[in-house]
Amino acid sequence: MKIFFSIMLIFLFLSCGGGKKTPESVVPDTDSDPDTDITEDAGIEIGPCGIRNPCKGVEHSTGECTVNENAGYVCSCEKGYAWFGEEEGCLSIKNFYGSVCTGQTKCFDMEKEIPCPKEGEPFYGQDAQYAKMGKCIPRSYSVKQYDNGESVVDNNTGLEWERGSSTGNYYDGWYHCTYLEIGGKGWRLPSPKEQHTIIDADYYAPVVNENYFPGTYPGFFYSDDFRVYAYFQYRQYSATGVDFRNGLTEIISGDDISGGMDCDDCSFRCVRTVEQKGDCNSIFYDSGEIGIVVSPSRELIFQKDSDVAKNWSDALDYCENLTYAGISEWRLPNKNEVQYLSAFNNLWTSTTSAGNPAEAWYFGSFELAYSSKEEIRYARCVTENPCGEGNIWTGEKCAPFADFGLDDTGCGCKYRYGWDWEKRQCVEQCGVELCKQAEHSNGECALYTESSDPKYYCQCEDNYFYNGKECVSPCDEEPCKDIEGGDGTCTAKSTYKYKCGCTEDYFAAEDNADTGSRYDVSCIAFSLSCTSNHHIPCKNKEAKLMWAGVASQRLILEDAKKYCADFDAYGYDDWRLPTVDEFRTLESDCESVKPDGECEASEKAGCLSAYCARNCDCKNHNSGDVWYWSSSLVSGNHENAFAMYEDNSVVIKQIADSGFARCVRDLY
Repeated sequence: MKIFFSIMLIFLFLSCGGGKKTPESVVPDTDSDPDTDITEDAGIEIGPCGIRNPCKGVEHSTGECTVNENAGYVCSCEKGYAWFGEEEGCLSIKNFYGSVCTGQTKCFDMEKEIPCPKEGEPFYGQDAQYAKMGKCIPRSYSVKQYDNGESVVDNNTGLEWERGSSTGNYYDGWYHCTYLEIGGKGWRLPSPKEQHTIIDADYYAPVVNENYFPGTYPGFFYSDDFRVYAYFQYRQYSATGVDFRNGLTEIISGDDISGGMDCDDCSFRCVRTVEQKGDCNSIFYDSGEIGIVVSPSRELIFQKDSDVAKNWSDALDYCENLTYAGISEWRLPNKNEVQYLSAFNNLWTSTTSAGNPAEAWYFGSFELAYSSKEEIRYARCVTENPCGEGNIWTGEKCAPFADFGLDDTGCGCKYRYGWDWEKRQCVEQCGVELCKQAEHSNGECALYTESSDPKYYCQCEDNYFYNGKECVSPCDEEPCKDIEGGDGTCTAKSTYKYKCGCTEDYFAAEDNADTGSRYDVSCIAFSLSCTSNHHIPCKNKEAKLMWAGVASQRLILEDAKKYCADFDAYGYDDWRLPTVDEFRTLESDCESVKPDGECEASEKAGCLSAYCARNCDCKNHNSGDVWYWSSSLVSGNHENAFAMYEDNSVVIKQIADSGFARCVRDLY
């Protein structure tokens, strides 16, 4: 009996946790689904984080789950990552624009390459020396082999590049990248910022590492920044890109009166995004008389104020010997890091030009360039954040992100704080009780995302808008009640702007101007006569099509397609560029292009060759005639597309020509 009693005491002791009550009981994780191993009496409150922790197993998450202000959940992420929501998960917040090494591995004096100096010697503190110390993220590329070609993945930026490059005009590049399928689709022309990420400061003419990008032509490469200015029959264009001979951003321009747009030494290389990388703004903080620029997510600190103007050698020496804001370990920033300081100008970098050792890179006029090292420019130094994770150096002490209105990642502002572009800080914008007291408000605050003025407004009920004091609606006075052709409905667009609904055969002329006064909106009847040169929207009920008015400017084919895809008018947003068949439904005296006429051009009939257009003309035209794009490309030659003159003659035009757009949508 004594033995039995002793065993019972031991059992009770173990089952009670040694006399200490625990809030939950967990079965050891021995099966393949450990999240379900919680007993029924675990005592865990079921909420957004749930019994099954949604953060467990999320890549780059620590597994910790917390409830946010909107009754959702937030996963804590590893250092260098931030939570971007349930669909995106934890993404990298290391910005490639200024934190990746420039690639420079050599040292220089004022005119030539030299052995890298030791600390205390002249010219110490150059780009290459601090790169070797691990003060920047090393460049990292991976070559990928596909059945139909090769690519290069930049492991720092998440961008995948076409390994080879091609020469041609902008439209050659656009077409090539749009339809490129090396390892799949999604290719495009890069932005100028993306082009700069593969520039290597150790190379010149070309300024890339040809071990990864062989055969790169040392000349201008097109970016996605291409603009066309049309003046009737005369057009000008400008193209922004990077010169891969010297690494400078350039703009080329010209005209194409003769139908050209060729650039003898212009090239293009395609890119696509394989991994999304996050980004943060640099943030200014002042501590008394000490001014520093802090980039929390990148753990870098810059001088905010420096009036020291020196040549390149003296700028290196100045930063190496600087003691400032309680820190003695300063250096001259490299050409990537200096771009964080976009609010400043004429700043030296520690990076020498690979093309001329007597020149160094500097940041001026909001872009990078290089000049003689003897020039006098400003030195503004950089150092690493001496504080631990989640803290910022103020110039006097380490302080947590929350003290500066930052969220836990240091990548954005916390709830009810907004970014102030003038102060470069997170500023509290919305009082807790303000919106709860506003009539027709749901009690929540939100930031004006389309304004540089970081002010919060009260979120209002449907069709109500905050005017700075209260939630109001212009529809309260029933301005659409007795409008001819109207259906009596009113939709609020802003505090003073509204839209009246129209019946089936009418459309709203335009929304009333947001001027502070409330104007009635008239409804205009659709025309029931759809001629090709009509500038009023119409309905062709027999063909079951609705036509918009003609666009006011000439466009190339791709711009005409985009114009119609983005067109939002007459109460509809599903517009498109018409096919050649749809053009032929328009009323016309031209017998040949009627649906049963001699003209054979037709997508439905599969006849889209130049031969099919032989019987589609009605009269002779000259280059000054007005004509309209169709979306029908010529078979076997996608550099040409079908178009239609005002008299409904079907013709063939080059896609780089300049015509008008008249959008169409299905009526039923």
